[in-house]
Amino acid sequence: MPPLVREGFGPGPDAPGDYLGAAAEHGALQVIGTQLCDESGTPIQLKGVSTHGIQWFPTYPKHTVYHLAYDWGIDVIRPAMYVEDYKDDAYWAGYIAEPEYMTNKLTEIIDEALDLDIYVLVDWHIHNNPNNFTTQAVRFFEDMATQYGGYPNIMYEICNEPEGVSWADVKNYANTVIPAIRAIDPDNLIIVGTQDWSQRIDLAAADPLTGYTNIMYALHFYAGEHFSWVQERGNNALSSGLPIFVSEWGGSDYSGGDNGLFFQNESEILVDWMNDNNISWMNWSFSNKDETSAAVKPGVRLLGPWADQDLTQSGIMVKGMIKD
Repeated sequence: MPPLVREGFGPGPDAPGDYLGAAAEHGALQVIGTQLCDESGTPIQLKGVSTHGIQWFPTYPKHTVYHLAYDWGIDVIRPAMYVEDYKDDAYWAGYIAEPEYMTNKLTEIIDEALDLDIYVLVDWHIHNNPNNFTTQAVRFFEDMATQYGGYPNIMYEICNEPEGVSWADVKNYANTVIPAIRAIDPDNLIIVGTQDWSQRIDLAAADPLTGYTNIMYALHFYAGEHFSWVQERGNNALSSGLPIFVSEWGGSDYSGGDNGLFFQNESEILVDWMNDNNISWMNWSFSNKDETSAAVKPGVRLLGPWADQDLTQSGIMVKGMIKD
């Protein structure tokens, strides 16, 4: 069973006097060409973090996300709501297994994002053929759109990392889920995962979805594993008119860094490329898992605030990238 939601740690931090959340500043998001733009049509870039699985690394209510907004200056938070109950012969305790807990933890973070006036990406965090869970996804996103679709802060990531499936299959899934969202929420941003763990944006660029507005496509990479092709595929996709959102990237290899290796130079090069192309991004992961892609050292609570000695090499780097 997942852990209980953490309570009883007193009131959260007060907002700095000059605090202005990204959603309050930019309003409703829209996609114009390849650019993510604010309510007035001005191109913007959002920077933020993704949690790890909220069933394994839950945030502290009124603390974790607030410190990330006030101290780090994040524009967007991505609660990783895992979907599968079992995967790779292991119990993952995701939404299929624990729908009430996972939904409650997710909506807690969404409500905090609304309170902080930052954006929040509702992440159907799947590592699978998304068509295996289409019925559940439609019901879930209908519920999310009904509850939150009226807020400009909300974005939807309908399939985190499609695995073992073709782009045609992902399109089939998207053409079912997107209309279900749009029937309730006609405007807020939808991010569509791409084939092979959201790495094959080239395939999406060659055969994009049609008939929708405010759609972007996910590109995921880990700097120690995927460095060689990221800029080439990304530049080619942008040249073809495909709007990209890097909803997950890490400074480790694809495992998350359980081998202890971290690739700062490669990370800095790829982040510079994203910044130069005004590509919004979220770093994996704000957790205290014992791996190099985690932002917080093992044993340090996610309660916050966090001094530099509480952060990993990745955490120090990413905090600086966001504040810059």
